[in-house]
Amino acid sequence: MKLIIIMLFSLLTACATKPPIDAVAKRISPNYEALGNSDGIRVYAYGNYTLIKYKNQLAYISAYDSTGDRIELDSVGEFYRSEYLLNKFELNVNGRTVYISRIIEPTVNLSKAIPESNPGLDIKPDLQTFPELENYSKKQILDIQRFIDKASTSKHTTGESLFHAQVHQTKLKKSLEEHNPIVMVHFNSGASRFKPQKDLINILLESAQTASEIHLRGRTDSKRASKRDPIIAYYRASKARNYLVKNGIDPSIITINSLPEGDFAV
Repeated sequence: MKLIIIMLFSLLTACATKPPIDAVAKRISPNYEALGNSDGIRVYAYGNYTLIKYKNQLAYISAYDSTGDRIELDSVGEFYRSEYLLNKFELNVNGRTVYISRIIEPTVNLSKAIPESNPGLDIKPDLQTFPELENYSKKQILDIQRFIDKASTSKHTTGESLFHAQVHQTKLKKSLEEHNPIVMVHFNSGASRFKPQKDLINILLESAQTASEIHLRGRTDSKRASKRDPIIAYYRASKARNYLVKNGIDPSIITINSLPEGDFAV
């Protein structure tokens, strides 16, 4: 149980000033970047919501859209949650205004062009599927769900952690429904050697041979990254790439990224 302390503050309005034109945006999470003094502020995209966290839970926080209208925020554990996913907004923290923008990854259009000889022909692109890899991904999602269900019965499990886990589950399921399976390979603590589970190796390589895109995401299990975590996260993705290339996968279809903290499956 959290102790809720109600404090009275003078009402603050959205700041009318804008950041300098030459101001450089700073990435404050995998999902958002900020202009202005963003020290202590983290903003995340979780499903259809935006979560805002500030190091001082007793701070007065308000948010405004581009028209200056106030955005409603609900308190969820250590976070403030918006009623919808925010792309651009102003965040006011104890009178300090920060301009937040969501980082939207570019999408790739995989639809096939209509032949010029048949301009009126309605051709739908062939949907690429990976049955075995999708079944493997589905099994992992079910295993995670069983873990969440079991954890939910523990008095030590917080509503915040359950909320985050379920949002992550929703993202995995949606990706799977779109035939973009996500599979997880686990590493020993502090290690970066890529060694897939035996029952995954053949499935992974066969699927990779026919894939049009492969995205490798290196992660650690840190809530707050140490100096070594960025290196470990990067090498995990890099060594996964080397493994695939060594086994005949075209390196041009592989992209890698890494994140040394957060973004937990559970």
